[in-house]
Amino acid sequence: MFSSIRSEQDAVAILYQMRWPTGFICPDCSNRTAYVLASKTLPVHECRNCAKQTSITSGTLFEKTRTPLHKWLHAIYTVATSATGINAVQLAERISVTYKTAWSILAKIRNAISEADHIRPLVGQVELGMDIYLRHPFMQFREKQYAIIIASTLPATSNRQERYIKIKFPNIPVSTRKPLCKEAVDAFISEHLCTPVDLVSVQYWRTPRAAGIRNIEKGLFDITKEAYSWLSHAHSGISAKFAQPYLDEFCFRYNHASKSEEVKFDILMGICLHQPPLPHDLQADAKIASLQPAFHSHSAG
Repeated sequence: MFSSIRSEQDAVAILYQMRWPTGFICPDCSNRTAYVLASKTLPVHECRNCAKQTSITSGTLFEKTRTPLHKWLHAIYTVATSATGINAVQLAERISVTYKTAWSILAKIRNAISEADHIRPLVGQVELGMDIYLRHPFMQFREKQYAIIIASTLPATSNRQERYIKIKFPNIPVSTRKPLCKEAVDAFISEHLCTPVDLVSVQYWRTPRAAGIRNIEKGLFDITKEAYSWLSHAHSGISAKFAQPYLDEFCFRYNHASKSEEVKFDILMGICLHQPPLPHDLQADAKIASLQPAFHSHSAG
């Protein structure tokens, strides 16, 4: 589907098809007939029953955007299908927008991924462990340490495509010098696992500091190592305060790695179409971040 986008009109047509695959449906009264007001920048449907006017972007991540939709779809396709993702500097160059606009687009996409992940609990057999968040994997001795929880469903076979992972900062204080406390495990289970819980194993202790992350047996900590390496190389490291959406983006790509590019794009488009505009507090963060200088192609963003 993405390959058919050659113009803004193509992007509008695809957005309409994906939002209303069986035809227009009024969000207020569910009526299916409407007048099309073509005088607007984007087509607006006025319901013949209740007269509510609905744009194809209203109530979605694209609402009130001033960025052309075909550039939005290009960004979504890149985030969904690239093995390494993309940062704001690279995206700005690729779709010919300012750094501020590129950063805002990526922040909104990551927020949509986070919201979608939050309402999808892990089901079936699950293993869980605590690790230490490393902004720069090779500087763990000089960083302030933050606990992080990684959980993964256990595949019925050894096939990775059956795994679904989550990497989350605990929502209660957790010491990195002690085993993972029961309260943090219970809070994680309540928020991210489907009940009844089939928790196969819990690794209560963090990655051994003396050994580093290279000697850990292949499993959960290999995944966090991969995530930290990606953050370090693609975004020059992200502080723990802002890292959760980036970790959710990494998990999205990991969880859908075995799917075709077309399917990945469709999944992320579906997420963006069902995600309301970015909250005002994140819009403020985007404005602040846009003021930070972008020195090279690997700048955070």
